Amino acid sequence: MHIAPAELRSVRRDGVSLEFAVLGAMAWVVAEFPATGSRGTFAEAWCQQPHWGVTIGGDLELDLDGERQSITPGTVFHVPAGVRHRILAAAGARTAGFEPVSDHAAIDDEALRRAGFEVAGSGGHRGTGGVAIVQPRPARPPASGEIVAVTQRMGELLLTRTRFGRRAGYASDACDQQHWGLVTMGSLAIEWEDDVEVLSAGDVFHCPAGPPGHRLQAAEAAAVIDFTPVAGIRTGQRVASWRARAADAVLDEQSDPHRLGLVALG
Repeated sequence: MHIAPAELRSVRRDGVSLEFAVLGAMAWVVAEFPATGSRGTFAEAWCQQPHWGVTIGGDLELDLDGERQSITPGTVFHVPAGVRHRILAAAGARTAGFEPVSDHAAIDDEALRRAGFEVAGSGGHRGTGGVAIVQPRPARPPASGEIVAVTQRMGELLLTRTRFGRRAGYASDACDQQHWGLVTMGSLAIEWEDDVEVLSAGDVFHCPAGPPGHRLQAAEAAAVIDFTPVAGIRTGQRVASWRARAADAVLDEQSDPHRLGLVALG
């Protein structure tokens, strides 16, 4: 399934605008901070939940129990579970990302109001206006039919940054892996074995574990970032060959589960 920016649900609290959607076991959340930044908002409360996010614009810092880390625009970041942290944001800063959801009922409108949020609805709400990430052009753009993927382990998920050349993905083998992702440039199709979906830049998507499997296909140049559970890659489920090649070296590396992950898009 996929969600377009206009379909995100909108809430506000302490002047912070949030737009979100639940996709399986993850929620996609886009946050925009007011003119006062994060000061005095719930964002500065200490947290130990895991996050996989990307800074869209403005100045953002992660306070890791007293140690501050600047997160520049266009940087994908991962904060592991159990690491005490909070967000410090300047005026107008914007960030987005995925967070695990254990109880869908806990984010219905009534529960959100009890938590102090103003529920603004969905569809057509101006809000944060979705996500637009400008990626630097590669030294050599992918050739027609070519898929270039780079993978980085971020805790229990693999981040894959993928660029598709024109007419890429149509000959790719089917994949049964689960992914949560964002189209950052161009448009592409998810061809399921029993359906097809067309996505545009700014759309967020979820591919549940197959079968039915899926293929990512691009008629024109496109780019995505997505997260795939590490546990599923080597379980015998089908995985697209271009994705498996990008993941092989990373899966053989030892990963510190408490290490902050930072990756610049490019």
